[in-house]
Amino acid sequence: MIQRIVLVLLPLVCAACLGNDAPTPNGSELPRERVSAGSAAGLPGTEAPIELPPAARAAYERLRSAERFVDSMVGYDGGLPREAEDLRTLVAADPRGAACKRLFEEASPAGRLLALCGLWWRDPARFDAGVADLRASETAITVHSGCEVFEVPARQIVRLEGAIRLAGREQSIEEWIRANGGRSARLDIAGGGYPRRLLGLE
Repeated sequence: MIQRIVLVLLPLVCAACLGNDAPTPNGSELPRERVSAGSAAGLPGTEAPIELPPAARAAYERLRSAERFVDSMVGYDGGLPREAEDLRTLVAADPRGAACKRLFEEASPAGRLLALCGLWWRDPARFDAGVADLRASETAITVHSGCEVFEVPARQIVRLEGAIRLAGREQSIEEWIRANGGRSARLDIAGGGYPRRLLGLE
């Protein structure tokens, strides 16, 4: 049985809580990290090596062993957690989503959920397959959101009843809230709420 540290479901988000914790990317691409010749390191595996710059390679390794899923603001000061910073670094260096796909295949349970957020932006088809793969998972996941730390089944992070459903990847959470009468909104991954916040798209 899953023991919650704080007896809550995924947190509610209101318009007043939506701070600009990272710059909004221009167009449909996250900023890409420049890679100089000879600076990339490959991800091992049975498939073709995936070349990443050192910072993104280090981010990948930390995400691969992630022990928690996070929102974009944690703690009393609402700081950006390392997991979100690492995800942004990885996605910026992974324009085709190959590293996020590999991460989803081999990471810890929490790391797979973070990888799924990257796939939401980089590889919609693989994202949909990942949601289908995890939507019934009962694996207990530690979540850190704001000042709260709690455990829920992975399926509630992937797809939560009543969570927002963004109209495409360009609609912001704030726009969704305005379009829905200003009501508070629950976040999950499938609806795009967590990916947008973790990737700094708000």
